[in-house]
Amino acid sequence: MTVTLTLELEHAVAETARERGVSAEAVVLDALREKFLPVSPSVEAEDALDEWEQMMQAAAAQIAAVSDGEHAGLAALEKEPR
Repeated sequence: MTVTLTLELEHAVAETARERGVSAEAVVLDALREKFLPVSPSVEAEDALDEWEQMMQAAAAQIAAVSDGEHAGLAALEKEPR
């Protein structure tokens, strides 16, 4: 299949390709996939859930690190003579 682009579209595709560091063909194929082969809602929901889970794991790790630091600080204070 051959598609003839208007000059305006050709420039827009070329600029987008340059910004992304990819070929013009890749830009056009991505746009066509997004338009005609959209990701199913279940895949989008699963991706969002995976992202949420990763954020929660990162937050838990930060909380644990702060908590461990607080416990270490309390232990050091308890060892100091009064």
